[in-house]
Order: sequence, then C-alpha cells, then structure tokens
Amino acid sequence: MAKELHDTIGHTLTSVIMSMDAIIHLIDLDNHAAKEQLLKVRNYTNKGLNDIRLHIHSMVPAENGSTLTSTFQEITREFSEYTQTKIEIAINGVEHSLPNEIKVTLARCLQESLTNAKRHGDATEVNIHLDFTEDPTLLTIKDNGKGTNNLQLGFGLNAMRDRLEMYQGSLQVLSQEGKGTTIKCTVPKREREYEKSEAVISG
Repeated sequence: MAKELHDTIGHTLTSVIMSMDAIIHLIDLDNHAAKEQLLKVRNYTNKGLNDIRLHIHSMVPAENGSTLTSTFQEITREFSEYTQTKIEIAINGVEHSLPNEIKVTLARCLQESLTNAKRHGDATEVNIHLDFTEDPTLLTIKDNGKGTNNLQLGFGLNAMRDRLEMYQGSLQVLSQEGKGTTIKCTVPKREREYEKSEAVISG
C-alpha cells in the first residue's frame, strides 16, 4: 500500500509540476492556449486525487465493534461521496452474530470490490446484496463497469480469496466485456466452522 501511494502521488505531482512549468512560459505567448492547458492539468490532478482517495479508502479500519450492516453502510457512503459512484445496498434477512474477524473479512472484500470496480472497470453504478438468510452468508457485488473476457486475479482479489478461505469461505468472480463484473463472497455463519478452520491454520 505504501508503494502504491508513493507511486501514485509521485507520478501525479511530477506530471503536474512539469505541466505547470510549461504553462508559465505559455502564458506570455498565448493566453487562450495556456487556459486550455491549465484546464487539462486541473482534470488530470482531480483524477490523481481520486486515485489517492481510492488507496486511502482501502486502508479504512473496520475493527470498531460495529455491526456488519452499519459498517457496510459507512463504507458505501464514503466511497459514493468521494468517487461520485451510485451505490445501492440491499440487506436480506436479519444480521446474526458474527465474530469480529469475519466482519472485518467481509468489509475488506467490499472495499476491494468497490476499488476494483472504479479503478479498473470505470464503473458508475454498483449494486451490493448481503444475504443473512442462508448458510453460508453471501455477499454479492455487481458493477456496471467495462468488464473483461480475460479475467486475471491480481494481488487484491487473491488476498480476498485467501481471507475467505481462512474461514472455510469462497470467492467467485464473474466478468464479461461490456457487462461489468460480479463478485460473490461466501462465509459460513456457524462459529464451529470458524473454530475448525482456525485450528487447522494454527496447527
């Protein structure tokens, strides 16, 4: 994360400084051209700011004792505000008791899915469905982004899968070019499943 922030900020600021230097010399020659160039730099800087916010968003802690539902609502509210993304969230059933580490895992899955939808898919809308009525608990995130027919799991999705598998959960990613991406995360709600998984890991 530190490397990504360093690269993002460094690249953006270096480009902006170089562009501003060029505009300083252009002002005396052509005010109209300088204004057009300045508008381009402003748009580029705004995009860089959004990228930085996306990185910071993924570091927001979820270990605060809140319910999973309230955590999801806070994550989506902030993400929607910072990225101008339309997000709809539906909760099916009544939230049952979940160990904190499972709430954190599902919250991280949501954060990573939202970040990918915006950064890689250029999504403008995301639909989230959290289902407590079945076992395992099911989290589905569907976006209207670009999608791809050549899906490859990067660091973030692999980390998401590893988190879920620690608790006998699973990750499914479906994507199609022009039709967006759907991510499905499942995790058992029975505490004995978590205890069994933790015993295997610790052994």
